[in-house]
Amino acid sequence: MTDNQTQEQEIEHVREIVARRIGENFHNLRLANFGGMSYVFYANHGTPDGELRVIKADRITKASPRLERYAQRGCGTARDSRILASLPEARKHHIVRLLHYYPEEDGIAISELDHIDGETLEEKLSKGPLVPGHSQLVLTNLLDAANYYSQRGFLHRDIKPENIIIENGTDEAYLLDFGCSSEKSCPQDRNLTTYGKRIIADPLLVEKLTGIKRIYSEDSEIHCLAEIGVRSLVGEYVYRCNPDLGMLSDNNLFSLLNKDGTINVKTCNTVLDSILESLPKESRKLAPAFRRALTLDETLRYGRDSAIAEFTQDFLNAIGLKSVENPRIKERRFSRRSVVLGGLGALALASAIGGVGVYGVSRLGNLEREREEALKYKVVPDWKGNLGVQSNLIELETSIYDVTGKKSASVNDKTTNLVETCQGDKLEIGIKMTEKPFPKTAVGGLPKLVGAVYIEGFDKVPFRNWSQSDKPEDFFSEGYAGPISIDLIVPNIPDGCYTFAVDVYAPIESDFDEHDSRDVYKSLRFQEPGRVIARDRIPIIIGKPEIKVALDRIGLGLGEDAVFKRIGGAKEESKLTYEFNIPGIGFNRVIGETKNGYHIYPGEMKFPNLKHETRDMFQYVVRDKSGKIATFGMIPIKNVKLENANESQIGFLTRMKEFFGFAPENKGTDYYIWQYDFPGRDFPDKLKEFYTKISAPHK
Repeated sequence: MTDNQTQEQEIEHVREIVARRIGENFHNLRLANFGGMSYVFYANHGTPDGELRVIKADRITKASPRLERYAQRGCGTARDSRILASLPEARKHHIVRLLHYYPEEDGIAISELDHIDGETLEEKLSKGPLVPGHSQLVLTNLLDAANYYSQRGFLHRDIKPENIIIENGTDEAYLLDFGCSSEKSCPQDRNLTTYGKRIIADPLLVEKLTGIKRIYSEDSEIHCLAEIGVRSLVGEYVYRCNPDLGMLSDNNLFSLLNKDGTINVKTCNTVLDSILESLPKESRKLAPAFRRALTLDETLRYGRDSAIAEFTQDFLNAIGLKSVENPRIKERRFSRRSVVLGGLGALALASAIGGVGVYGVSRLGNLEREREEALKYKVVPDWKGNLGVQSNLIELETSIYDVTGKKSASVNDKTTNLVETCQGDKLEIGIKMTEKPFPKTAVGGLPKLVGAVYIEGFDKVPFRNWSQSDKPEDFFSEGYAGPISIDLIVPNIPDGCYTFAVDVYAPIESDFDEHDSRDVYKSLRFQEPGRVIARDRIPIIIGKPEIKVALDRIGLGLGEDAVFKRIGGAKEESKLTYEFNIPGIGFNRVIGETKNGYHIYPGEMKFPNLKHETRDMFQYVVRDKSGKIATFGMIPIKNVKLENANESQIGFLTRMKEFFGFAPENKGTDYYIWQYDFPGRDFPDKLKEFYTKISAPHK
């Protein structure tokens, strides 16, 4: 039986349960749509032509592991109904009203809700920003809702345009779906909220970006509302935040993080001010309130337990109203209002509940492949600040102990992130791989992981390791794949500055033997199959070189640059010569005795502007005046098309390229940009070939 047939059977099964439980007083029960956690039906109340009602029922099988985890935490129809039952004046305060609740039986809770004829705010904003008057009305209605449920002791925790209905005829906004909400007295500090197309709204909730463990509070709720207010006026959000990747950027995809991965508050405030300056003239009076709600400087934000009341008062003062209830806003018929006929308003409500796509029964045949992939956990690698690679699957921690010289170093300890050793010394490499929380659907942990340890440019030592069993029913358990210890003898190579590396690769079918379980492997979807999912690199000084220098970072995306640094207590060296190559496209640049010391500026690097996608290697060699190699290395890179680039982004990128002295070759809507790529399993061999080539007698 296919997933498609199974889905159809489940829908019919749930429909029969709903029909039996709501009784004969409802007619024409039919599926409207379904989302990731619930089914939504229409029914006419009283008579076949009676008032239309929305009937919401839990799905038996959730659409993804993440939604399964939500359900296990208690999210869903039961929580939605329990909160709404505590809000008797919901409709008066712009919240979709609960009419009746049927307690859970056979794992299915059912609720009966008001039908509001309209469309979601997300659908409306997809056509363009709102006029200022309508945006003001929407935010006034949402603040009415927020003040009401907040005063009764609740937080919504999932405010986003998909959960807001704009009513036809009145243009007023109504908030729905309290399925992820919580009581203020019971904060859920482990659970990130406001999941949607941008994953999360308030970056300060992401512990890895702040170093502070926070709970969701009123200031995060107001952050979400202010982001919606700004987007409704200018057509874009202020920040893009992805907690899974530890990413925070502006709308041009440029990072807003410091080198250590924490939030650069000053840069964030600059981005915020730039967005607020683009507000329509009629709405600039709201900028101070928006700025205080959206800043990532905690000293300037609204209070965590008083933000809703404080922001509301500032908003009302700005627009000249005394209350958010029944606002008198002129010209309530807005020119951008979209007309939705008949029952399509309920369709919008149905699409918002559940949060995953909108499909009718006739489209079930197209869901099979999507659903199969959605159930897999996507493993995404990402480059981190020290030119290593991390992922959302494992955390790699490398330590090196020089058994001969009695010295140690760790890639995760900034004070000792350096190895000083000698030819012939024995190094003991400690490798610990800790599983990050991810949905395990079978007994045991990860499949066997294959990796290699090596000094870049020389022979690699392969290794295999696998995780210990943990509890599969605990979706947040953490297990260890190791630790293991590997011995490596420093080869007899010239004194110099090298790089020690540990690579861990995404598994492929050939990694398994007959005794290995493939269950967990089959539940994973790797963005880069067979390539690195974790990589640590540690500078290593071998012998007593005169020049002690290492690559610190490479900037890609705009004007490419490279920064080198002195290591091992080295003093200021003589001028160095830098050579850069991208062999696949014939790029070569030699910068002799640069006057900029260790920073090679974009105007000197000048990567070529290509009009096609390609994968290649960025190679660098640093030599002293005699031509002796001081350091070298190679970084995988790729030229990719910037997806969904709008005219504003392209204009900005082109201006920046021109600023750095590049010819603006990208035209129209196609814009290509250089990015880091991820090393494959042949990367150590390619480094070895590269070193053999550059270490030949230099002419």
